[in-house]
Amino acid sequence: YFVITPAEFWKDLGGNIQIYSNLSGHEPSYFSRMGVVIWRFLHLGDVQAPLLLGSLCGLGFFYSLLRWEKKHLLAIVPIVTYLLIVGGYHHPAAGYLLQVMPLFVIWGVHGLFSLQGKILKPAVLLALFGAIGWNCWVGGSYAYSFTVKDTRTLGKEWIEQNIPAGSKVLIDSKVNSPPLLMSHAQLQKFSDKAIELNHYKKEYLALQLEVHPGPGQGYEILTLKRDFRQIGSLEHQVEAIQQLQDLQEVSGDLKALKKLGIRYVLTNDSVALGSLLSQDPGIADFYRALEKDAKLLQAFEPRFRIHHAGAIRIYQLSTLKK
Repeated sequence: YFVITPAEFWKDLGGNIQIYSNLSGHEPSYFSRMGVVIWRFLHLGDVQAPLLLGSLCGLGFFYSLLRWEKKHLLAIVPIVTYLLIVGGYHHPAAGYLLQVMPLFVIWGVHGLFSLQGKILKPAVLLALFGAIGWNCWVGGSYAYSFTVKDTRTLGKEWIEQNIPAGSKVLIDSKVNSPPLLMSHAQLQKFSDKAIELNHYKKEYLALQLEVHPGPGQGYEILTLKRDFRQIGSLEHQVEAIQQLQDLQEVSGDLKALKKLGIRYVLTNDSVALGSLLSQDPGIADFYRALEKDAKLLQAFEPRFRIHHAGAIRIYQLSTLKK
């Protein structure tokens, strides 16, 4: 990344470190951030492993430090160096830590096998293999969930069968919504704009336009307007994405959306919950109004406890309850 585009590297790195104060107005202590890092390590990633497995690796890792040998530097130096940077991020997500998690696991298991005691060592190793088996089941369940249709796919199929092409649809987050086909006119508009701006998505949109089935197919898609603070991402990245979106401001007044021709709203439970908990001005009122006054046409719940797509809800604004 640094070799290919050093300017973007430093821009994104600095943004990730400074974003917390931009979002909340205050800077958390470095120790609190490292607490988040430790919690991530104990779960070994975004698809959380059983806490037992991470705790055993942590036990073995620190036991290795107590029985210090020079070879431990092979693990300690990369981990400490990496965390000096990533530990400064406003939210050290597990994805940022994957590069050094294998070292943590390897040295953790090494420490467990170095334990002393005729009873302690066999007991800990038995717990380790039990935790590994548990984690295999968790990983297998998550992998299997990819072999069936997720809520986004189910939502897309239902919409294409039940909502007329050309309808104006409001979504709250593109990543978490069914991947609907955009209308030909709207896609053409964004493709032309991408070429004008020399946007990084210009080739992508040109390919989409090339395979589009033509006028009369797809939907006019609007995206709920949020600023970078409400999204929790870097300002320049959010601005670049939003250049090629039709953004819609919302409030608790659903009739105003209906007057604009919006007939359907798609929501994702995780996005909605985040806005309700943070009390985003206007947006939280919008979600509450949907639940109270809009007609719920269909809801798609994940089939598995471990899932990669949350619940999708489809509301109709054509006939508001009041």
